[in-house]
Amino acid sequence: MVHRGTDDGSDRYPSIKSSFLLLLIFMGLQLAIGGVLGIAGITQLNFTNTIAIGIGGFVAIRHALRKKRRSIRSLLEKNRYSYHLYLVTAVTCVGASIVLSEIDNLVMIVIPRGEYWDSIFTALYQPENLAGSLLLAVIIAPLVEEILFRGIITDGFAHGYSKPVAIVVPALLWGLSHLNPWQFVTAFALGLYLSWLYYESRSLLACIATHAFFNLLSLLALVVLKTDIPGYTTTTSSSFQPLWFDLLGVALLCFGIYATSTMLRQRSAHEDGS
Repeated sequence: MVHRGTDDGSDRYPSIKSSFLLLLIFMGLQLAIGGVLGIAGITQLNFTNTIAIGIGGFVAIRHALRKKRRSIRSLLEKNRYSYHLYLVTAVTCVGASIVLSEIDNLVMIVIPRGEYWDSIFTALYQPENLAGSLLLAVIIAPLVEEILFRGIITDGFAHGYSKPVAIVVPALLWGLSHLNPWQFVTAFALGLYLSWLYYESRSLLACIATHAFFNLLSLLALVVLKTDIPGYTTTTSSSFQPLWFDLLGVALLCFGIYATSTMLRQRSAHEDGS
């Protein structure tokens, strides 16, 4: 799939250098806002993260859209897909959730989180904070982060760089934006899929929905369904998951990626032939 930029070059924004500036704006404002709220005595994690991500993302996105001479509406209206794409990305998310959870268990053995970070991750999945967790993880974070990292950064890279760069670098930046080594691995791996999905489909709505569903899976397992799967539904343990569960995750992930690729190729072939 070939992406051509406009005559003024605005579609090629941001460059790699500019994307790091956007990342600094996004991360810097989050840290500053979190610090201000902490000084004010507001320490509820979901609330502070929602405000910080929302404001930090708004400023970074507004700055980028001015450079690109685009609107959020124009990004969201691009290449809407049928529900079949959402179904196969949902299958991919289930497989990725299982596989990446096991990878997280390996990372925690190499880099133990400690009590402080365990308490932070546990606080995100408390039943009494379900509404706040849903707002943050399923609405605000997917909307803000997909607009910034896929709709703006991946989109710009697709016009100005090679396909590998347009997929890998935005995923790397998204991983870095989480500011800790444990979420970095999951975000980078999922970001590769999301950046590839956007590059091939140009559907920001599909990326937002996929991101939201991936985050929803953790809330469903830990808070709503309260399932008991060692290594998957525990937020403070580094125990491993059952082998059957890992194999199920690998199978679902491979099928989901294959089905996504097949559907995108068929759509591309249809467009080329029309």
